[in-house]
Amino acid sequence: MSNQEKINAMAFWWDYFNNYLTVDLIAEHHQMGRADAQALIDSGREQWEAASVDERQAAIEWAKGGAE
Repeated sequence: MSNQEKINAMAFWWDYFNNYLTVDLIAEHHQMGRADAQALIDSGREQWEAASVDERQAAIEWAKGGAE
């Protein structure tokens, strides 16, 4: 997984964790299937737990920019 893919997965997880109550809703908002959204959330959570502070901050900044 490339660094950008890791950041994207972490940003997706961060967005889900902070802004959504269900996987179904984030999947709908991102026009993707529930299984794909769940897989991306799981991957993002794993990447987040293994990430450095700088990588986490990059993911947060990407999520904030992507949400605007």
